[in-house]
Amino acid sequence: MLVIFSGCSGVGKNTIINDLLSKSDEYKLLPTYTTRDKRPGEKDGAPYFFINDEQFLEKIAKGDFYEHEIVHNHYYGTSRQLLSDGIASGKTLMKDIDVNGALNLSEILKNDVKIITLFLYVESADILIERLTGRGEKDIALRLERYNHEMSKQKLYSYLINNNSLENTSKLVDELVKLEKSSGKLVSALGENEISVEAVNDAISVYAAGEIPDPVKVCVYDGVFCITEGVERYIASVICDKLIAKDLVLSENALNIAKDFDIYGYAKKFS
Repeated sequence: MLVIFSGCSGVGKNTIINDLLSKSDEYKLLPTYTTRDKRPGEKDGAPYFFINDEQFLEKIAKGDFYEHEIVHNHYYGTSRQLLSDGIASGKTLMKDIDVNGALNLSEILKNDVKIITLFLYVESADILIERLTGRGEKDIALRLERYNHEMSKQKLYSYLINNNSLENTSKLVDELVKLEKSSGKLVSALGENEISVEAVNDAISVYAAGEIPDPVKVCVYDGVFCITEGVERYIASVICDKLIAKDLVLSENALNIAKDFDIYGYAKKFS
């Protein structure tokens, strides 16, 4: 399994990855090749291999990358060899990658490895500025130039997480990985009689128009995905066999919220 982390610069992607790596040997980092300078605390291979432009271009010419992008005036690329070695390890691979590269890579590898795409976000650009300032970033304006572009790609991810707490986000990602590995049950906080057929059909119309409905709200706890808002949009995604982003939170009440209700089974009634 490959877990791809994306989000705006400063949102805390590598902080979450490093926390998970420190807590469990079930995870393995998939480093990225880059031409940007090292930051304090970074070393070669964790989380990047640092090379110059000439070396990067040589690797492109040799076909060493699955994908590569230019982000903030620097090259970033996903190594074919590193990914192959990571998959062979049998561990859950984690990778920080920009929104364009993430979507390209997930499409390229969709038939070769199970992929979870995660988009981390915070409530405002001001929070990002605080975090970028705190890590000593010298060119904050450059980092924020892609903010609107990156935020506009949220709906194209499998899961969204508001990274307002290191502890909660790490726990949530760990729960999510376990659920995905075990094909965890997805239930609804609404009973069958509370679901609107009209709302389902409206969401189907959105897909038919070539768009993606707004994300659904999902809480995760102890082996259960529980949809708490937007269940009709999720049913429409099942019927249309299309993507729907799931905005995740941890909830110790998820098991109490959820009723014994099978979303997939109910979706068949609309088909």
